[in-house]
Amino acid sequence: MPLNVGQWITFFSLCALFLVFLFYDAFRRGEPYGNIAYIAAIIPSTYIWHSVTLPGNYLYYEPWGTTGAWVILTGLWSIAMLRDIVLVFLKRKDIDDIALWLGIAFIFQLIISAILPIDVILPHMQNSSVLSLNFLWMPDVFSSSTSIIARMLLRIFSTWIVVGLILPMIRDFKGQPVNMFALLVITLLISAPFALISYLWLPEYWYALLSAFAVIFFIFILLLTRGGTQYKKIRPPVKRPSTKPKPEQNQPDIENSSSAKEELPPSE
Repeated sequence: MPLNVGQWITFFSLCALFLVFLFYDAFRRGEPYGNIAYIAAIIPSTYIWHSVTLPGNYLYYEPWGTTGAWVILTGLWSIAMLRDIVLVFLKRKDIDDIALWLGIAFIFQLIISAILPIDVILPHMQNSSVLSLNFLWMPDVFSSSTSIIARMLLRIFSTWIVVGLILPMIRDFKGQPVNMFALLVITLLISAPFALISYLWLPEYWYALLSAFAVIFFIFILLLTRGGTQYKKIRPPVKRPSTKPKPEQNQPDIENSSSAKEELPPSE
């Protein structure tokens, strides 16, 4: 059966909590807590994951299930990302802080996916989920029973989140001195989230899509930045003649000195 009124009220109340942190700067409290919106988005998505997989509700929401919960999560993250992208271009926020808080929220979500669905806590959350790496219960986005709309929305939201992180970073690298080793590290770090996007869109050829992206990104960032170490020929400094006038040397007065000697009394 569908969710009852009480479950919908609880869900929308948790979404309102997300909106509080999303527009936290509008309260003019002068506190940097707007980034908590990424963590607050986990609460309503986890609640809806728990609710739609209950034995009485699962058959009704089977086409969405766990994938629908992740669609809500990535959708809320996409809204927060859109807010932060605007603030980054207005130079009111740093992209590094956004990546940090989004990474923390993603880690929290992975911890929830590993703990809550286990058999001794909430085993019903395993419905419409697939076990990955022998400990993570993730959405089954390739199942024929999963809604096509849910699968497409999850792919679109996830792609937007990754692109929203990459574009401001590329903008910050423009014209900056970066050596070759740093470029390789940056390419590997940027390729990590793109590997997930590649798997969502082309699970059979994700490695090919990932390798093509990594090579193109490396070439692009190589053209965008400049060398971190520039060797210049060192020349000894050239001494230029001074333009200051030389001080006049005081010449002794010969006549005065000779007269002074004549006036001295003879020594006994």
